[in-house]
Amino acid sequence: MPPLRSWMAVSTANLTRYLPNCIQSSGQLTISTHYGDTEAFGVFPDWQRQLSKFASTQDRLREWVPSVREKIQQFSCITIAMLDIDGFRFDKATQVTVDAQAEYGEFIRQCARRVGKDNFFMPGEITGGNTFGSIYLGRGRQPDMLPENLTVAVTLTNDSPHKYFLRDKGKNALDAAAFHYSIYRSLTRFLGMDGNLTAGFDVPVNFVDTWNTMLSTNDLTNAFTGEFDPRHMYGVTNQDVFRWPAVKDGVKKMLLGLFVTTLHMPGVPLLLWGEEQAMYVLDNTADNYLFGRQPMSSTLAWQDHGCYRLGSSQYFEFPADAALNGCNDESVSLDHRDPTHPVRNIIKSMYHLRRNYPVLNDGSWGVMRDKFSNVQYLEGGNQSVWLVYQNDRKRIKYKFDCSSKKFALISQFDAGTVVKNLLAPYEELKLETSPEKLGINFSEEFNGCLQELTLGP
Repeated sequence: MPPLRSWMAVSTANLTRYLPNCIQSSGQLTISTHYGDTEAFGVFPDWQRQLSKFASTQDRLREWVPSVREKIQQFSCITIAMLDIDGFRFDKATQVTVDAQAEYGEFIRQCARRVGKDNFFMPGEITGGNTFGSIYLGRGRQPDMLPENLTVAVTLTNDSPHKYFLRDKGKNALDAAAFHYSIYRSLTRFLGMDGNLTAGFDVPVNFVDTWNTMLSTNDLTNAFTGEFDPRHMYGVTNQDVFRWPAVKDGVKKMLLGLFVTTLHMPGVPLLLWGEEQAMYVLDNTADNYLFGRQPMSSTLAWQDHGCYRLGSSQYFEFPADAALNGCNDESVSLDHRDPTHPVRNIIKSMYHLRRNYPVLNDGSWGVMRDKFSNVQYLEGGNQSVWLVYQNDRKRIKYKFDCSSKKFALISQFDAGTVVKNLLAPYEELKLETSPEKLGINFSEEFNGCLQELTLGP
């Protein structure tokens, strides 16, 4: 059995004082059906979002009641059998009672197996911080249940000791985050936005530290295969956030963000329709909820209302640019299904790299994408990739000192290796000798170094 979950003991008097909708019955506390209400936006504790209704409009499903949950499960199973779907995406997943979500998940996976679906995928929307979201991922994990090191973390299976999990074997709730808001919040900061960009008890901002934190705090074991299978879904935009091309230098920022979500972070890259066409019109009607939902087909409405003037209450000095003049852009009202759009071609080239270099699709991690030593062997090759990028607003010619351990730009490749940019303009650079022997992939040579490197904005 997994460890007993214990909670802070509080007196009945204190509970009824702070939770007036609790009633006492035979010495027990029962929550009445008044769940409270939380506005759609703003900053609130995770537990308040979890327990309340969203924006006065979305009632709780009462899935914690077994008879209600059984009906939801049966209708979901019928949907799988009749429509031949391969997964569910749960909106506002953390407003579902977590143990009920796990019971539901176990039932649905058994249902999917009966119709030959052996990898039914169930990601969910997790808007809170990582510590809170980790309770919902897989069999759940608390901060006092972390694996001893990363090797232990990636070799956990369904049969690993219960001390690493909140729930019993088979009680997997969500498989992954459907749009990883922790990564999105880090991206907004990384790409130059300013404002309220954090959530409580979340991952670090640095993407390498973020991934290492996820490895230890998230249960990323596949419920079907019993093996490590990170499937978090990463994007730079979704239907509930602004479109990057709407702001100053937004297309460049979006492409750098797509580099992170497509090539840097292990998992599943996401796109919102229109990203590949650099759509930029914002059609929200409140300054605390920015989004762009322009259709791909031709329409006059988005041009008519395409000159955005609301600003943003979330971002400090929101740098709106193209979004200010959409009503004067005749191309806004045209059809947007253009297979030759340059942004689409760049995105396609990133996807092509994921196919050609398996480490970019399934490998781990950080600025060196590689297989996890002694754990992974990737079909199609194990060539590692060195990720080099910057987020400065201007072109910079960096100079390094290859004789210094402190001031050298050290590569994972050996000195003398010719490295080639996998993205345009595909330039080649020869690595000089650094003072380090890192022993990567059992190499006994000095690691390579670049004396200088020019990176654009």
